Amino acid sequence: MKLIAGSELRVSSLKTLSRLEENGFTAVEADLYATEDLKFLRGFKTPYYLYHNGVVGYRVSAFPGNLSTYIKYLVQLRNNTSLEVIPILVSTKISTLRVLMKSLSDEGFSSIVLDLGLIMTAHREWSRRSFIRMMENIPYLLDINVLFRIDLPILALCKLFNLPKEYSVIVQSSTYEVYSSGEIVKWFIPIGAEPLRSIIKQMNVEVRYLSPAFLEVQEYLEALKSMPELEGLELVHLPLVKGFKTVAELRHKLQKIEPKVEERELTISEYKFDTIIVDHSACDLCGLCIDICPSSAIELDKGLIVVSDNLCKRCGICISLCPKNAIRLAKRLEVETVEE
Repeated sequence: MKLIAGSELRVSSLKTLSRLEENGFTAVEADLYATEDLKFLRGFKTPYYLYHNGVVGYRVSAFPGNLSTYIKYLVQLRNNTSLEVIPILVSTKISTLRVLMKSLSDEGFSSIVLDLGLIMTAHREWSRRSFIRMMENIPYLLDINVLFRIDLPILALCKLFNLPKEYSVIVQSSTYEVYSSGEIVKWFIPIGAEPLRSIIKQMNVEVRYLSPAFLEVQEYLEALKSMPELEGLELVHLPLVKGFKTVAELRHKLQKIEPKVEERELTISEYKFDTIIVDHSACDLCGLCIDICPSSAIELDKGLIVVSDNLCKRCGICISLCPKNAIRLAKRLEVETVEE
């Protein structure tokens, strides 16, 4: 079994993808797609970043559209980048995954990521037996490469049985939390934490590491510039490095440049996205945003692209796919301090 451990780097525009290409990345994971059995994940608010008790995370929200819209989004994304585009799926039904994987394979996608950690969090009735059965059967459904993504609790579960050598498992230094509203937050735990280290020590697997912190792209690239020995390494989703020593060194450098929230006690600070803004001077009226919007919130009115705030779900698809980078989300940062 090949074990890939780390956190993740989130990007939000084609412009950002071009910067990743310039810095040696070879692949990028697309937005999460939830099949019908977990479609309630599509109804959550647009993800925003959270910072709480020194831990960074974000609210999980699956792609809002149906399968045909998702595939259209994937193809458009692939046509606008040289990076390999890897879909992320969540489903509890092998039969549903078989159909979905065939559709993706027919469109030329050769790899997928199956997020088992999120599945077990969102579908709490899912038993360990169901988990093991899916791990055993999925790789043999179709001629498509399946990478299983698991979080720390699932990593502990993996200790209970031996996975075949052909499995590739992405272990993220994270854990999911379900709130009373039904919303799910993914919290990132810094790599090098002792629980992760001790579990991996007991597993006879090939271990590789990627970035130890949840960072914005610019911060991450600045860190890479300070560590030229990381250039040219094999890439899957993020730059991979071998061993705890390198991770510790990188984390030390990252800590020096991370412009995190001011040093004061916080409950939660949120990046909320209020409204879509179109730069009409940059827009060439190609109409891609109109075609791709799953909420039909964008239209052409008197020669201008107009967005309906009432219909817009703030999914960000139009922003990611606009070839002119003419669309953006207006942001508001809210910081709530703890009363003494």
